[in-house]
Amino acid sequence: MAECGAEWAERLAGEAVSLGGALCRRGPERDKLRSCAAGLAAAAAAFRHARHLALAALRAALQPRLHAWALHLAAPLPAQAASDADADALIEELEEEAAALPAALEVLASAAREALPGAAEELLTGVVGELAARAEQAMLRHQYDRVGVEGGVGVRVREGGLGVERRARRMAAWAGSAAGGARERCARVTQCAALLGLEPVSHAADALQPAPRLSPKDARDLLARRTDFKMEEIKRLKL
Repeated sequence: MAECGAEWAERLAGEAVSLGGALCRRGPERDKLRSCAAGLAAAAAAFRHARHLALAALRAALQPRLHAWALHLAAPLPAQAASDADADALIEELEEEAAALPAALEVLASAAREALPGAAEELLTGVVGELAARAEQAMLRHQYDRVGVEGGVGVRVREGGLGVERRARRMAAWAGSAAGGARERCARVTQCAALLGLEPVSHAADALQPAPRLSPKDARDLLARRTDFKMEEIKRLKL
């Protein structure tokens, strides 16, 4: 509604100057017309400012949820012990777990589109962008390994960096169709997660293709969160 009010005020100001200009032949009359048009322009700015404040208030109200979602996206889950027969079921469970965040975002998106049809895209872009930024910071506070299977009779499934990569890719795929304005920010956090899910550290440069979003320093900082990568190998990488 605020954006509609701003557009209406701007349109009215333009029409007043265009139509009234032909009737106002003397200088004082033209000055008065311009003054009225300026007042309408100020009203348009006030409408847009109100819209900005309303969206900022909504984003502030979502902060606790964004914090929880960011921690979920970046969290390395603890190791799980299982039998050989259960290993596939555990991997499938991890896939389902990766779908939880896009499902939660879709609920938010549906509510936003219903309540704020003219501002939902802007709100979702800001929310997803901030979520990705928070998740990236959270990644730098954790340590990770890569999912694997250990043992013979007893199987141990370790969910670390690869699980983060799954979640980030699922979120980016959702944003690509539902919050296109946040696509670039999601591409960056997806590359962060891809580094955490690598098998050999020598594949780091490939994980940043086709268009690197991370500086070499940022990439090395993330690789250093992998407990199984040696710092000497990370420093030798050409990124």
